[in-house]
Amino acid sequence: MANIEITNNNTGSVGVLNLQYQDEIITMTAPVTLAAGTLLGRITTGGKMTAYTSGATDGSEVAAMVLQDDLEFTGTGSVDIPCRPIVAGTVNRDKLVAHGVGAITVPESEMLRDYGIVSLTATELTQLDNS
Repeated sequence: MANIEITNNNTGSVGVLNLQYQDEIITMTAPVTLAAGTLLGRITTGGKMTAYTSGATDGSEVAAMVLQDDLEFTGTGSVDIPCRPIVAGTVNRDKLVAHGVGAITVPESEMLRDYGIVSLTATELTQLDNS
């Protein structure tokens, strides 16, 4: 008899309530996929957004926006993609990530409050669980 495999499907999104979006240009320097929930910071020279990087000194060390959906960068060199990240509203803290690091800390999520984004831990009633 085969083993029973349990699959927990996640049908929830990053955003929870009163979301507002803004047109931005996001830049990355290597082929990569930014996951939904990735924190974004604004590069001070040029004003483009990039993945939040703790400890950086180019402006990306300040989390200011959140990606709603996955965003794929292809090609080499500096690649710019237009996008509409979340700039205000309530988001699910459990779904926020820092690119290349994974889950973020509470102080990192609290940086978003300065920009109108409130991050709360939310229990998703839509999550399918067949365990």
